[in-house]
Amino acid sequence: MTMIQPSQPSSNAPARGPRPSSVDISFWLWITYLSIGAINSVIGFVQRDRNRADALNAVMAQYPTMDRSMIETVATMVVVGVVVLGLLFVAACVSFALLTRAGRNWARVLLTVVGSMSVLFLIGPVVTPLQALFQISLLAAAIVMMYQRSANDWFRPRRPAV
Repeated sequence: MTMIQPSQPSSNAPARGPRPSSVDISFWLWITYLSIGAINSVIGFVQRDRNRADALNAVMAQYPTMDRSMIETVATMVVVGVVVLGLLFVAACVSFALLTRAGRNWARVLLTVVGSMSVLFLIGPVVTPLQALFQISLLAAAIVMMYQRSANDWFRPRRPAV
């Protein structure tokens, strides 16, 4: 009986070389940014009753004829949903940051897109302007560091030598 051997990486492919420091710096900037996001989610959970009350008051002021029990249910779902989605976002992005650090270019591109889109959530009533500016600076620096020349060379696909 013949056993099938798992495919081995081609020894003809050129080595990737050591990971550039810009990729490591970017990784730690992402971890810092995501840690702040995780802390914000935990704070949101701790302050869920106050956040729920604020949401209720805002909706009741704008729509005084709406059924209060429905508004309370929706407010609770929104407040808890924001916390859960925030933590899931952080977990997913930490995974992508780890994959980027391991040399996966698709994860680098995905982090760039997700990071760029997350700026929209930082511009608004969710965080203070100073905190938003700090987090946007972290994001910008993390993205710029991922695309330095040495990082681009490191992420470039390797073709096997003939």
